[in-house]
Amino acid sequence: MKIKSLIAVLAILFSSIISIAVPADKKPITIKQPNGKTLTFILQGDERINWASTLDEYSLLTNKNGNWVYAVLDKNGDMIPSDVLACNKEERSKDELLFLENVKPNLFFSKKQIDIRLNREKQEFDNQAKKAIQPEKDKKKKCCSWFRKKSKEVDSK
Repeated sequence: MKIKSLIAVLAILFSSIISIAVPADKKPITIKQPNGKTLTFILQGDERINWASTLDEYSLLTNKNGNWVYAVLDKNGDMIPSDVLACNKEERSKDELLFLENVKPNLFFSKKQIDIRLNREKQEFDNQAKKAIQPEKDKKKKCCSWFRKKSKEVDSK
């Protein structure tokens, strides 16, 4: 009965976690990029779905090195990081401006990407819930086996 109660409480907790996501802080952040250029950006989204945008509204993602780059759409319509380090409008080179001519501002993740992220979060929660429940099962098994062993000892006497 305790396990069913625990599962019910975890289900209620999970549904409240899913429905309440903390939005990103909208204060502009200024950093120095590895190429020496300055980037001022605003975080977007929440703790589950997040990206950033430049002050002129180009979407940003971090690359494998953790640097902020312009986001682009791949052939499937998924938002992915480009290879171009982002910087403030006034510091962009001719090549960067040329690159941005083919990039739309305000890009967003595809529905498939959002579903994958939300399902990953749900799976992580489910795994944590199973770990929380598992020790109870192990305790019962140990307790029951200990009890059976003691019962046999008493019966044999």
